[in-house]
Amino acid sequence: MNRFSLFSIARKILAAAVFPENCVVCGAPGDGGPEGLPLCGRCFGKIQRPAPVNVRCGICGCQLISEKNLCMECRKRNPYAHLKRAYPLFSYQGWGRELLSAWKGGEKRSLSPLLAAILAEAAEEVFPGIPIVPVPPRPGKIREKGWDQVAELSALIEKRFRYPVLRLLRRTGAVQQKQLNREERLSNLKTAFRFCPPKRGSPVPDTALLLDDVITTGATLDACASVLAENGVAAVYGISLFYD
Repeated sequence: MNRFSLFSIARKILAAAVFPENCVVCGAPGDGGPEGLPLCGRCFGKIQRPAPVNVRCGICGCQLISEKNLCMECRKRNPYAHLKRAYPLFSYQGWGRELLSAWKGGEKRSLSPLLAAILAEAAEEVFPGIPIVPVPPRPGKIREKGWDQVAELSALIEKRFRYPVLRLLRRTGAVQQKQLNREERLSNLKTAFRFCPPKRGSPVPDTALLLDDVITTGATLDACASVLAENGVAAVYGISLFYD
């Protein structure tokens, strides 16, 4: 069995609840699903293994329907100038939108270990041995909100799954990207990140895997990839939970 198996990891890190809360996605009485999670069995069953690489676009990573190799959008315009390829796990539609809303907007942090497990397994399968570089939060976010989703996922992946995580980036701008249109996002991101050398004189990795929670336009990942490339990282890939 893969040591990053979703079910085995969830079983080890989450104790079954004697009186589980209601499902954080649909609100139905929680039965904990198979793993004592804050989900009903029906919603837990929707969390399936991500589509394999061979049925995804070779650039943006979205699941292909009838195309081969590249989706229609990426054939028209490659969204990335610096990122080699993205691998978002799920579509931000239906249950995916509800799950993300419960986790981020509803601050249901009890879902974080499960989401970290899914990401750790996917990273091990698709990008084995490549260290994760988390997309950093805007200045002041953790102080204001009490947590940052990507920072929490990165910490869980590093500590519980012993996956290499390098925090090589810092965000300098405080403007939230979701408040901007595409042109404004691109302009804002040109100077939004700076490079932080590895600690204790460790070498800069040849390859890196950027981690974000949601990919919308891809501008954030590409801006981060640009900074890493300028500082010696030869190949940069991206992984996220959802794509919009």
